[in-house]
Amino acid sequence: PPQPEELKIGIPLIKEMVEAWGIKNVEQDGYEADDIIGTIASRANADDVDVMMVTPDKDFMQLVHDHIHMMKPDN
Repeated sequence: PPQPEELKIGIPLIKEMVEAWGIKNVEQDGYEADDIIGTIASRANADDVDVMMVTPDKDFMQLVHDHIHMMKPDN
């Protein structure tokens, strides 16, 4: 389905806000966020870098490892 007009307007504004807060945004055409997050988490774990994923999505539990942690916010 086509993207709602509100999202077309809102997403660029949200990206600007996140960038202003110093949070890195990663995008790659042809890849879903899950794929990118999994790649970054795996590389970070291999480099002994601690990562905290904050998501309600239980699918990310499979990424939890020595240096990869997950916090599931309450709904």
